[in-house]
Amino acid sequence: MAIAPSILAQPILENSVEQDNAFTMIKAWIRNRHANNRKQTFKLAGFAGCGKTTVSARRIIPYLQDAGIRFTVNTFTGKAASVLAQKGVPDPGTIHSLIYRRIVDRMGNVTWRRRDHIDAEIILIDEASMVGPEIQRDIEKYNVPVLYVGDNAQLPPVGVDSGLMDNPDFQMTQIHRQAALSPIIRLAQATRKGTLDTLPLGSWGDDEVGHVTIAQGAFDPLAFDMMICAKNATRHRLNFEKRMLLGRKDLIEPDDLIICLKNDKESSMRNGTIVRVVKVHEIDTSYDYACATTIDDTTGEIFENQEMFTSSFGREGDRSKWFKTRELPMDHAYALTAHKFQGSQAKRLAYVDEELYQIDKRRLRYTGFTRAEFDLHIAVR
Repeated sequence: MAIAPSILAQPILENSVEQDNAFTMIKAWIRNRHANNRKQTFKLAGFAGCGKTTVSARRIIPYLQDAGIRFTVNTFTGKAASVLAQKGVPDPGTIHSLIYRRIVDRMGNVTWRRRDHIDAEIILIDEASMVGPEIQRDIEKYNVPVLYVGDNAQLPPVGVDSGLMDNPDFQMTQIHRQAALSPIIRLAQATRKGTLDTLPLGSWGDDEVGHVTIAQGAFDPLAFDMMICAKNATRHRLNFEKRMLLGRKDLIEPDDLIICLKNDKESSMRNGTIVRVVKVHEIDTSYDYACATTIDDTTGEIFENQEMFTSSFGREGDRSKWFKTRELPMDHAYALTAHKFQGSQAKRLAYVDEELYQIDKRRLRYTGFTRAEFDLHIAVR
């Protein structure tokens, strides 16, 4: 089936003028960073395919390098940082690694302490729509100019929404010529604009710029790198189904993908960190306990003898217990909610279309669709 006319009709636009205007405004803000009346933050917002990365990675960063201005590029998750690295951004890191340092005492106990100083003249925060009010405050306490770059059509942070990107200093709206060829981008933009509330069944765009399929019923979980949904009950079911197809029998096994559900005060493991199990040392279901060595494939960091609180595997456990134990609550990560996978990307992605109470369906879909790099399958009821 051909794609709906409302998507096909979207024009392919040149956005060089818009990029020039954004770059000019940001340069002026940077040059004014030492003035008494300078504005500490600049917020650059843009929808998927508008070229935010082109402006930040290919224009702003080279400008800072040529001008000898010390800068740092950081984002909310390690996965999002690795995506930036793949796009040519030099040495991206997490916000956590930027503002906190690891302290080990003589007994080997580990804590994280907020840094007193950041050696940078400009802080660039990518995927800024994920930044909540507490992290925003911690970043801006350093009184260093902060350039926030983000997509304000995506879902807000889980919990308290600071509205960080609601009123940007510059809003990019025009789609790149190359991005406009992608059926994923066209579908996402039509969803954002509200011109495609009913998803048409069929498939299209099976070429070098992407492939989209919309179908009813079940799909093969083994065909996708990641599955995204809205509800935790659906996430648990999809994780169970994929592990069954992979022949997994124990709670965790080598090569399993698992996700951390709480920030760890004793390591760089953060809420949303996805790791792969390397070796299982112990599983004790009677105490909701497991211990394994894991690796973050995006950063290469190895977590030896990672202790896990397993009541959260495959079900909604008692979250009040998460903060009473030093073991980290974790879960399988073959399927995640759109909130959890925000800031990340997968080459082949399946999106289960479902509604979530008090969440804008368009923003939910838009966030989920734009997590796919090349192959997007949408399962509708």
